[in-house]
Amino acid sequence: MPGLYKVKKKCAVCGHEQNFVEVASTNTFGGYMDLDTRPPQMKRATLVYEIQLCNKCSYSNSDISELIIGITTNVLKSANYQTVANNSNIDRNAKAFLLAGHLYFLTRQYKIAGIYFLNAAWVFDDLKEKEYAKRARKKAAENISKYVEESADVDFAALTVDLYRRNGDFKEAEETARQLLDYGVEDILSKALNLQIKLCKTKDDACHTLGEAL
Repeated sequence: MPGLYKVKKKCAVCGHEQNFVEVASTNTFGGYMDLDTRPPQMKRATLVYEIQLCNKCSYSNSDISELIIGITTNVLKSANYQTVANNSNIDRNAKAFLLAGHLYFLTRQYKIAGIYFLNAAWVFDDLKEKEYAKRARKKAAENISKYVEESADVDFAALTVDLYRRNGDFKEAEETARQLLDYGVEDILSKALNLQIKLCKTKDDACHTLGEAL
């Protein structure tokens, strides 16, 4: 069992205090991560505790007592933000990841934004909400691409291949995979990208694990 504990946090934006569950310890024994880096159990089960959402102002971050520089009450009150924050059809955990992703996007921290949107997609996957998952993956891919353009982090770019494939954009996924292979990536990523190409050729948009590539 993962080690969990309760903690009270004060929102860095509005000052509201509330209790959250945080993770003291977990593990990833007994399995391979998915091709999009989603970890195996027990780590998978505790990912939702890595995001916190303020019940009062809807500020979202890995720790709501820490302010994302540049984020103010006015940002949280914007129409785009409130559209998601007030959508009762969106699962709370997925909503927290989506809102955090949006805030990091606004502050041009594209890598973190992309990771949060990807986490939202994982929550939607578990809920069998395919369309919401596709939208979250699209945002994840857009942000990760922006980050890669700025950083030239070729290895991290490999993540976009799975995002494209899972959304059914097989041509983009295969082309990106081949470009990365031509550029040169580490051996484990090379094996994963070759698997991605095979999956694209059969138009397979299902979840697959790194273990299948090794």
